[in-house]
Amino acid sequence: MGLCTFLSLPVEIIFHISDQASLHELHLLAQTCGTFYHLAKTSRRFWMGASDKETLPLPTGHTLDTVHVDQIMSLAARSISLSKVMDQEIMIPKRYFPFAVDDIDVEVRTDLFALPGHSWYITQTGNMHYCIRRAERGWEGVCCSLGSLVSPTVFKSKVLGGGDVRLSFLGRDNSDSRYRTLHIVNLHFPDERSGPAAPSILDRSRVVLPERPFGINIDDGILSCVTHIKTRVQILSQSAKVGFLLSFPGLESQSSEEQSQWIISLTLHKQIDKIVIMTAVSAEGDRESGKLNYQFHLANIPPEIVSGYISAQRTTSAEITWEERDSDIIDSFTVPEWPSDSVAPLPTQLPNGAVRVSKFQFAELPDPNAPDDAPRTTHFGSLYHHQNRLLAFETHESVSSRADAYTRSSGGTSQLTGTYWRQPGDVVSTAIFDPANMRTRTCRYSPPADIPGMIKYAIEGVNSTHGRLFIKVKREEPLPEVSYVVQY
Repeated sequence: MGLCTFLSLPVEIIFHISDQASLHELHLLAQTCGTFYHLAKTSRRFWMGASDKETLPLPTGHTLDTVHVDQIMSLAARSISLSKVMDQEIMIPKRYFPFAVDDIDVEVRTDLFALPGHSWYITQTGNMHYCIRRAERGWEGVCCSLGSLVSPTVFKSKVLGGGDVRLSFLGRDNSDSRYRTLHIVNLHFPDERSGPAAPSILDRSRVVLPERPFGINIDDGILSCVTHIKTRVQILSQSAKVGFLLSFPGLESQSSEEQSQWIISLTLHKQIDKIVIMTAVSAEGDRESGKLNYQFHLANIPPEIVSGYISAQRTTSAEITWEERDSDIIDSFTVPEWPSDSVAPLPTQLPNGAVRVSKFQFAELPDPNAPDDAPRTTHFGSLYHHQNRLLAFETHESVSSRADAYTRSSGGTSQLTGTYWRQPGDVVSTAIFDPANMRTRTCRYSPPADIPGMIKYAIEGVNSTHGRLFIKVKREEPLPEVSYVVQY
């Protein structure tokens, strides 16, 4: 098909044809003629179908739906450039600068990983005052005060779009040391292209939960989390101001002296009004080995949470009312070892009405004869809900090196598991796993070679979306340790 013929097609057909093209391919297409250049600069739909759109280094607080459309083409060019850098045999730093000093007499950085976007982090001063700052040259004086907080912990955030970010964290009241108070702060981040400017607080609220929470999720005003009693969960509708403390007798009945089970995560699927719970189970008779089996369970979301209806027996005051309730397990699935005869490959056509609710990783038996540096193959599957049943299918596999593995987060920094000191000049191999396309790529980062006084360094974080490495540098005594951000 000639270019003129292609251009004569309706725009909707052109978008359909270009769906699943890469950012690189779309960027090249935009440069072929004025028509496609105009589409790339003015049409968000031109980029929405890109297979690797998750790699776009979006401005803080923005999604692809809300970023200025005329900015997307330059963001695509930046993503393509960073991808080429990551494909180099060794990535060489372009620039670096210090952004935090470990000194008890000055501000202490407490959380580098909670805020998505371009290197925002949280600091604490000696009087328990917390601020949001950015690790970027020229932004040293920019600060958004969160105020004085009592020992906050478990900072988490979610991009809301339009420059807005929801920051949530646990705190405790002076009268209660159990960390049951959830603080929610909605922030707005200004356009970073306009120069240094602090985010502003739009609003803030707090919720006191009946039990200490773990793994908090907030979606469309519905909060869900596991409690410290690991067979119970808390679900709250902020609009209806009604909450439930749910127990699952079907899980508790499986616990015994030799076999125990606890909830490690849960997801609410409002499309099907179901809760999908993932549990870990210690292998029966094998508790000392630490071996765990994993299961998924299906239960109903309380109808009051979905509908927002408050019964006549409930108070309509501003306070949240909580009710303890048992919930039945409708169906369960145990993750098998690979290969498995019980899990079929994903069919070309799913049963009518099937809804994907989760993915899972098959248990892998280690090969005792494999060398330490041999690539690892991980097999994945997906769970679907159909007629109150969980259907499991094999979907794909991922091959990665035995480098340190990090998961790409939404424009933010991935916190590393374990930090250990390395010698100056040591090249770090990392495997960046992108859950959007289920691919892993190995990158080799070279640290800066000329940091004054450096005797060791440790990795604190990788921001693959923006091509940054965060390191802590140990210097000659009595100099304090310094954190640097390194741009590649």
